[in-house]
Amino acid sequence: MDPSSPVAHDPATNPASLNRAGRDDDSLDRASLDGAEPSGEDLIGLEQPIFPAHRPTGISSSPDHGSTNFGSPDPGSASWSRMATAVDDQLSQRFIALDPAGYFLIRVDAERGELVAEHYSNGIDERGLATDPETGEVLACRQAGPRSPVAIYRARTAKELGIALTEGEGPHPISRLDHALYLGRELQKAEAALFEGAPYVQD
Repeated sequence: MDPSSPVAHDPATNPASLNRAGRDDDSLDRASLDGAEPSGEDLIGLEQPIFPAHRPTGISSSPDHGSTNFGSPDPGSASWSRMATAVDDQLSQRFIALDPAGYFLIRVDAERGELVAEHYSNGIDERGLATDPETGEVLACRQAGPRSPVAIYRARTAKELGIALTEGEGPHPISRLDHALYLGRELQKAEAALFEGAPYVQD
């Protein structure tokens, strides 16, 4: 991921992955769309599920709800922060199915004091790879150029934007619960960056 890029992709659905397909830690840097031939790692959905068979010491999942037991560190301590980062990093390696409703690029418009979510359409082929719905071609990070969004949503807060994406009569641009949860996390991050005047990079 290019930390200098203000724009990145939605791994639950974004076919324009810079790194490894179907993973929660990918990003899209529009400047890197240079027309180079994609490698196998550039294509969305290529990876097999890679969630580890074992878990780090002190981390376990509840058989009832899949929740994580964070062990003994006190929340807010340096050791808790390291542990939480390790848990999130591990979970970011899981396989993520694409949302057939499309993907989002989220950014901060500091001049207008707004969060912006651009919605893009995608198809999904028989291999689970994201495709351009117009051409049927597999989408990769180094495609010839940026695509045009289907819709652009703007709001002042994460809550306001989340409501615009998920409530009301619809149709809604999200069809998967994991995608909705991902967007909620990213919108909260973007809101914090907007309020703090910090850079925002979408995971």
